[in-house]
Amino acid sequence: MKNEKQKKLVTFGDSFIAQHLYMKELEPESWVDYICKENSYIFDGYGCAETGIDNTIVNFLNYLEDFDVCIFAWSDPNREYIPLRNLKSIKGGSWNFITDKEKNIGSEYRKYFSDITIENIRSVSILQWFDRHLQKHYKDKKFIHLYCFELEDLQKHSKFRLVGDKFYPHIFKRGINIKPELIKFSKLLDFKTVDEDRPLHMADKVSISFAKQLNKVLKDESLVDGNIVKFDLEYMKD
Repeated sequence: MKNEKQKKLVTFGDSFIAQHLYMKELEPESWVDYICKENSYIFDGYGCAETGIDNTIVNFLNYLEDFDVCIFAWSDPNREYIPLRNLKSIKGGSWNFITDKEKNIGSEYRKYFSDITIENIRSVSILQWFDRHLQKHYKDKKFIHLYCFELEDLQKHSKFRLVGDKFYPHIFKRGINIKPELIKFSKLLDFKTVDEDRPLHMADKVSISFAKQLNKVLKDESLVDGNIVKFDLEYMKD
């Protein structure tokens, strides 16, 4: 029997998928670790704390290596673009040294020039464009879309107003969309807002539960592009 080629998993997004923050430790394990072990994936991750959709998309577009599965963790759409959050800096860990000036780019821009309605239109537009790009150029790849924050959080922290879908500005037609938001899993068990040290913001039991449910999605050949799969927050009690 021929040996199958080992598949490669690549990830992009914010701290909910910033696996490199925990690469120095073997324990505890995150749901990404469980996914990779279950499927024998080669892993290459580019999650980075406080990263918005602009950096996520640009980093994906600049990623020129081959892969089989890609998981996105879509963050607050109005987080500013920061040039230093690129593939090289995330891989090397130097993204920790973003200057105060760069951190304030977005807030300064919004203070003087931005408009909530324009931000809404812009965010929806870029997500729709990126979806079409995935549909056109990545027909042979598997995509999973995770969403980080609840609508209430987006409204509170970035004053982002959504029109239509109350879950997120865009639900992808290319790939499988997972509900609910990752923050809801983070709030299970030992949730805390400061000094967060749990891998990918999830308690151990929650990570295992999340990984089991995501593994089912990865192996379910009946799922097609555009499907929405709702995970069970109570699953870990089974």
